[in-house]
Amino acid sequence: MSSGARRGRGDHGVETGTPYLEVRQAIADARGDLDGFIMLEAKLPYWQQNPLRVAERLLAGKRLDEALNWARKEREGGLAFATAADIADGRINRVFDLERVRLEAKILEAKGDRTTAQAIRWAAFDATLNVGLLRDYIKKLDNFLEQDELDRAFAVVACSKMIYVAPQFFIEWPRLDLAAKLVLDRVDVWDGR
Repeated sequence: MSSGARRGRGDHGVETGTPYLEVRQAIADARGDLDGFIMLEAKLPYWQQNPLRVAERLLAGKRLDEALNWARKEREGGLAFATAADIADGRINRVFDLERVRLEAKILEAKGDRTTAQAIRWAAFDATLNVGLLRDYIKKLDNFLEQDELDRAFAVVACSKMIYVAPQFFIEWPRLDLAAKLVLDRVDVWDGR
């Protein structure tokens, strides 16, 4: 089988295999050809497409509505990960999801919709107890609201049903006193396995 048959040829004999598309996309990116970059992204196999990569470039190009649409696209495939605490709590995180929340919030802020951006950050924190998302949320608060929102966040963590992730959150924050209190308050639910 010839190399052209393996990779495929598009119109006019132009190579269409993934390595060639990636090179062409890098060239389009370096030239600032955003529309060419997007067109080539769509030609990549679905498991290699990265909507966030496109959304970031659209954001940089001030094409905010398009950026938001790309940021909200589901990415098929990709890696998932789980810490020991996640496995114990029966959940798996996808890096893409946290990156998407951050980028979507950034785009919304660029559009002047700070309220929705903050609501997205809070909802994602509430669902994941991710320290980084809470830090992003706190950084964007108006002056003098930080302590009240931290108290609210710590209450969410203390009451969370993610019993193994919650102490990890307090350790990472760091609030070791609250981590210790959580461990002692839930002494009857821990599984040493």
